[in-house]
Amino acid sequence: SWNPDGKHLAIGIDGGSSAPAHNNIGVGEELRVYRFDTSSTPTLFGVAGKNQGGDHVYDLDWSPDGQYVAIGTGGNPILPVDGSPDGGVYYGHELRVYRFDGSSLSGVASSNTWIMYSLSWSPDGSYIAIGRASNGFLRIYRFDGAALNYLSDFNKPQNIADVQSVFWRPDGKYIAIATNAGPGVPDVEDTGIATGHELRVYEVGYQFDTTGQSYDKGIVFGDSLQTDGDLNVQVLAGAHVKIAGSVLDDSSF
Repeated sequence: SWNPDGKHLAIGIDGGSSAPAHNNIGVGEELRVYRFDTSSTPTLFGVAGKNQGGDHVYDLDWSPDGQYVAIGTGGNPILPVDGSPDGGVYYGHELRVYRFDGSSLSGVASSNTWIMYSLSWSPDGSYIAIGRASNGFLRIYRFDGAALNYLSDFNKPQNIADVQSVFWRPDGKYIAIATNAGPGVPDVEDTGIATGHELRVYEVGYQFDTTGQSYDKGIVFGDSLQTDGDLNVQVLAGAHVKIAGSVLDDSSF
């Protein structure tokens, strides 16, 4: 996956403790970031890995601002652990978020889950949607820069399909997923298409904080609240600006 800056490229590899070191890739190096300047071969900039339970990366995606990389890992199918919204998942099956500062990677947050084949950041960088294996769940987490917070699951009844791909629409209002039922699933009305082989689109509903706003929760443009200093604010082309609430021009200050 390319960083939005177009200069850095992230790859996910088999970095688990059971994987031998080869081709200069050490054990536990599940995520690598390279820099590419169009005139030379990619240069390795950052390496990260949790190195537990034979982990390997199924999918990864950069946040829209290019500061974070989210990865979905598959771990050891023998060692169960608790602490997930499911009440228990296997060791190493996690959604993990790493911070990239332009030269190195550092772990920020992780959440236990079942094997995920796909993930995608929301356009505003506040949410991560993941597609899970075996039970067809589309799951959404909120990311606040420090922690992953589980929000909800969406699943079609009597569905045993794996979610192979997840993508947000550019305006964040819809999520499209593609599912794969796997072998041994009966066809739908003899069409040759197995039950669960589907393209699905989900509408996303948002809720905003509508409580009264105080000065410490707002943004003030100007010298101070007690002067008549004016400030012109100009939004540059290509900027992503999202405002929930009211914008006031109050000359009483």
